[in-house]
Amino acid sequence: MLVLAALLLASGLASAANAQEAMMSSEAMARFVAVHGRLAWAGDYANTGLEVWAGALQIATNVQPEFRREGGVTFIPGPTILARVSTTPSHFSRVYIGPDFAVEEDAWIPLKQPALMLRYTVQGAVPVQVVVRFRPSLNLMWPAAIGGQNVQWDAEHSSYVFTEPTKQFAAVVLAPGATAHDEPLDIHNPLCPLGSMSGRDQTRRARRLP
Repeated sequence: MLVLAALLLASGLASAANAQEAMMSSEAMARFVAVHGRLAWAGDYANTGLEVWAGALQIATNVQPEFRREGGVTFIPGPTILARVSTTPSHFSRVYIGPDFAVEEDAWIPLKQPALMLRYTVQGAVPVQVVVRFRPSLNLMWPAAIGGQNVQWDAEHSSYVFTEPTKQFAAVVLAPGATAHDEPLDIHNPLCPLGSMSGRDQTRRARRLP
C-alpha cells in the first residue's frame, strides 16, 4: 500500500486558465467534473473516482483517495467525506473534511502534454496518511481493444509502469515521496493502491521520468 501527496499519470504515447470558477453545493456533488488539455483529459462524477484518458487511450479508472489518521486502523474513503468541489476550465479541486483534518485535492492537466497532475495538501491536528487507489487500464476506447497489459513497480523512480505486448502504448504513474506501495497483481484485478505519505500540511509535486 502506498501513501502519497502527489500523483502523476502520463501516457507514453509518442492555454492559459480561464478565471471563471464554479463552486458546487453538497446537493450537486453527483455532477460530472472534468479537466482537459490538448492531449489528455480526466473526469467523472464529482463524488466518484476519476477516469484518465490520453486521446483514445484509457490509462486508469476509479482514481480516488482514502485517508487514515495516525494511530488509527480504518481508512476513510474520500467520497464519503467530500465537502466541496470547485472547477475552472483547466483545473478542479475537491476538499475532503474528516473528524479533525482536511485534505485538498488539486487536479490539472498540462496544456500540451498527455499527463494528469494530482496534488494533496493535508491540514490536521494529527498526521494523516493519504492513499490513492486506482484501477489500471491501458486500453483503447471501445470498440478497439488491447490485450495482455502488464503493471510493474519501478522502485528507482517510485512509479508504476504500464505496458502491453505490442509496445505501441505505455503509461506511468509517478508517486514521488511515497513511503509504501502494493505490489501489482493481475491488471484486471480490482483497485491497485498507490503509495502513501503522512504528515501535516504536506505538499509534494510530481516529477517526470528522465
